Amino acid sequence: MSQRVERPAHDADVADQLVRAAARAPAARGEHRAQRETTDRDGARRDRQRDSQRQRDAAAGADDGERDRAGDRADPGSPEQPVGGQVRLEHQEPEPQEQQRKREDDHRPTSFPVESTRDIYLSGMGLQRDIERTHTPAARRIRAAAALLATVVAAVVGVGGVLATFHQDRQLDVATVRLSVHPGGDRGLALYVPLVDWGVRFPVVRLPAQLRLDVRAIDRAAVGRIARDERLDVHELRTQVRDAVAAYLRTLVLLAFAGGLVLAALVALAVRSRAGPRVPWLLAAGGATALACAVAVALLLPPRGALDNPEYFAHGADIPQALRLVESATRSSQDLGDELDAQLVGLARLVIAPGDRRAADGAPRLTLASDVHNNVLVLPALRRAAAGGPLVLAGDLTDRGSPLETAVTRAVVRAGDPLVFVAGNHDSAALERELAQAGAIVLTRDGRLRANGSLGPRIVRVGGLRVAGYDDPFLRRRGRRAATDPHPSEAQQAAFDAWLRGIQRDVDVVVVHEPTLAALALQRLTADPPSHPLTFLVGHTHVQSLRAGGNVVVLNAGTAGGGGTGNLTEHQPIGVAVLLYAARPRFDPLAADLITIDPGSGDATARRSRLDDLDGHLPRASAAIR
Repeated sequence: MSQRVERPAHDADVADQLVRAAARAPAARGEHRAQRETTDRDGARRDRQRDSQRQRDAAAGADDGERDRAGDRADPGSPEQPVGGQVRLEHQEPEPQEQQRKREDDHRPTSFPVESTRDIYLSGMGLQRDIERTHTPAARRIRAAAALLATVVAAVVGVGGVLATFHQDRQLDVATVRLSVHPGGDRGLALYVPLVDWGVRFPVVRLPAQLRLDVRAIDRAAVGRIARDERLDVHELRTQVRDAVAAYLRTLVLLAFAGGLVLAALVALAVRSRAGPRVPWLLAAGGATALACAVAVALLLPPRGALDNPEYFAHGADIPQALRLVESATRSSQDLGDELDAQLVGLARLVIAPGDRRAADGAPRLTLASDVHNNVLVLPALRRAAAGGPLVLAGDLTDRGSPLETAVTRAVVRAGDPLVFVAGNHDSAALERELAQAGAIVLTRDGRLRANGSLGPRIVRVGGLRVAGYDDPFLRRRGRRAATDPHPSEAQQAAFDAWLRGIQRDVDVVVVHEPTLAALALQRLTADPPSHPLTFLVGHTHVQSLRAGGNVVVLNAGTAGGGGTGNLTEHQPIGVAVLLYAARPRFDPLAADLITIDPGSGDATARRSRLDDLDGHLPRASAAIR
């Protein structure tokens, strides 16, 4: 018999009683069983007592009936008379026992079994059906699968996190290298040298990741010995690198397994539930996944195979032509060792050379810009870039050279101190006169244009330098139509070369808008380098570039106007170049800074290239920044 909890029909606290009963019932099943047995015994005793009371009541009612019938026989038909001050009531037949028990049950307080209290309460709240649904076998399987999947994913993420973040520095005889892994990158073994901004990659790694060695620091003493002797024990260096890689990989595998296991354990504890798998099963799944990933790393990440197919790469600048030739060639292992010897010797010389160089910081500077194309919004930026020093505009200040454009752009004169201008194919003779009258140094092939229209010397002094300029042959003049294809002819190139021969020994810097116009002269200077450094400042291409070798530097700043108002579809960045030099005892270019600014986002980049090694006739990379 179930235990019953008394519940008056109109009790206002019935909800609280049901909640308390529901909370106690699931937690005390064993105690309820004993309570039910006690309740059953108490109920049976109360039933016996109730039956005995009914029997006594029935016997007393029978005696009263006999006395009433005897009185009726003594005085039939007489009305009720008071006897002894009491009123005798009319006798009623006693109720049958079944009707009396039913009437008592109808007036008995409402009661509910303890087992159904929780169901009644939740049914009243509309939650019983939802709870039953969540405890169905299908729901339990889904929750178990989700918990298992979350644990497995956590193990994989833990292993990947260790691969992406763990790095280790190792000391070699000639340098300190940092070993790291880049998941998802170009697979292979990569050696990167930030000092020269290039590296080499070998496709010998099967895991979709890159095992990378970055040269962090170089032992100047060891590298100096290499540079002087031009010898290097490549076998010993390879042994050191191999041992460093092996030690790094062993540590990486152990940390990857530990990282996956720890993260899987944390997730398993977070998603555990009665409906899902037990925590030990989740931990076992996470550990197995972490172990499998660690084994995959140990088998697929170590380099395997011959290092005979190198791929060279660089960041920000083009790779020198020599490296591109090496990339397309097939080398034997002996050739590759000899090549590594030569590359390391060259690197050693590059490292120790700065000790013999002049410091570029604090040196005189010359700012170069070109191809503004009527974009007056960049004039404040040019003024800041010049920083109170000379500013050279290598042509195409305007788009058509019209008087309206001239009136707008003449404010550029105040951007430099002084402003040196050489006309391009988009400029006009009227613009040259306006700028000369405003105080700019306007250079032509025939000499400096004065404010009164006369011509001065071909070579002028600017910032301690001897500067000459050659105006573009397609300069717009009155009465002559603008050229639709302003490409210099061979005759025009020969005319420029002849002009340069006449002043070559007396000039340091030559400004010309179109680089192709100077192509013939540059070929001659490559075959027969000048006796002193000679720098060409050019424009027109809208692409930044720097080329140096054989005492000749060719510097292109790109487009200062970002394509200008007439070239908005080109989406070109704003470009400016700065030449740092020594003027005494003679002109000596020290470095060149290439600066770009994205006109949309405002992001700016700058790259400095040293120019000290011109006497060695070493080719330099041409840097095209877009």
